[in-house]
Amino acid sequence: VFESQDVRVRAMSVPHGPVPALAYDIEVAGKRVAFMGDQRADDDAYVDMLRGAHVWVAHMAISEHSPGVAAQLHAPPGRLGRVAEEAGVGTVVLSHLMERSLADLDENLAAIRQHYGGHIVVANDLDCFAL
Repeated sequence: VFESQDVRVRAMSVPHGPVPALAYDIEVAGKRVAFMGDQRADDDAYVDMLRGAHVWVAHMAISEHSPGVAAQLHAPPGRLGRVAEEAGVGTVVLSHLMERSLADLDENLAAIRQHYGGHIVVANDLDCFAL
């Protein structure tokens, strides 16, 4: 969606039920940060776009066993771990945290770590991360 000598920004539509959602990949000075956006993370094209990102900002809006509509719109933590591992991302920064995902935080982190051996950070508002 944007490219200059120093910055490249890619965006793609991602599955989030009937609600439109976008994921972004931003590259600056050879470093990439990918933003998951609200989605289920079950689209192979998204995994391809994410591949090799240095930092992946992933939404953990639900817990591993959330039922109903929320589970149809968002990726459970275990899927986040599988996607992070498959895409070979460097660091996973968990964002879009909600009461339902924070209530079982230890279990949800364990579900991610079951599939992904890299660095995981639970984000707080205004956090900054060095590349």
